[in-house]
Amino acid sequence: MPRPEKFVSRADLGWSPLSPADYADPTQGLVVHYDGADQNLATLGHAACVAYWQSVRSYHTSVNGWADIGYSHGACPHGYVFEGRGLCRYQAAQGTTTGNSNYYSVTLMCGPSDEITDAQVNAVRQLREWLIEATGMGTAVLGHRDFVATLCPGDPLYGMVTSGVFAQPATWGEEKHMPDLREFAGSGVSNQALPASQFTCVEVAPGQYDLAYGGERGVLEAGLTLSMTGVPAGREVQVRFALYKQNSSGAWVYDRSLGLDAPVHDGGSMHLVRTGVVDVPAGRRVRLEVTHFVTGPGVEVQVTSRYARVLYWA
Repeated sequence: MPRPEKFVSRADLGWSPLSPADYADPTQGLVVHYDGADQNLATLGHAACVAYWQSVRSYHTSVNGWADIGYSHGACPHGYVFEGRGLCRYQAAQGTTTGNSNYYSVTLMCGPSDEITDAQVNAVRQLREWLIEATGMGTAVLGHRDFVATLCPGDPLYGMVTSGVFAQPATWGEEKHMPDLREFAGSGVSNQALPASQFTCVEVAPGQYDLAYGGERGVLEAGLTLSMTGVPAGREVQVRFALYKQNSSGAWVYDRSLGLDAPVHDGGSMHLVRTGVVDVPAGRRVRLEVTHFVTGPGVEVQVTSRYARVLYWA
């Protein structure tokens, strides 16, 4: 049994391939969770799910003080399974030592009133079937409230747990006729300062720089608006797509450029658009970078808005 068809790995997210959480061997089953607040992700593009998963990990590590995101996996409304702690790791989500050591966990990226999509349910089913075959995990499906007094995973999801919805067979091998769409709107991202004479990766969502991942082919279009104070008209700005790879420490570093545009700044602010067709090699990812070459008193260059659209064939 292969891993879920729409799988977002830790490496895809820019995280270390292996979670720093303690080793464990969960063998008894899968525990279902949800978010305590509505997220409306079913109404947004998939980029919002990526940003959500990044923010959950940040909260769990910086506020809760956990070693990593609390769940082994997450399932988004668009049918993707996101890797959290991954395989063979102690959980931080179940609330009891027995629950955290003996069960894997999956949180559906939804809140009390959010839509639970068919694709999301099938993602959990695929995850469960994969875990059973890949790790020998038991077939049990429980809810968070089976371990501690909590509303999680909410009445609708818990009803699915108790009625056996997640234990039903998953659908596999759906034929793909059209490319998938990934969009980044730049919402929630603060203005980004750009130093002179060095290429800077453009943040397209909170904590998100990657537009395409290893093994994908697609068409990329990305745009950004620069506010340029104290910069004379006629100065050159450069923008490019670039491949990134992991070094021996697991950090993502520049590999090579995928072509360069060098428009001329016309004073005040400017909007840049970069397009390209990509075939991303294994272990690489694509980012948008920009630079300028002006220094001096009163010079200030910032990215004030950005967006990206990626039509890709995985």
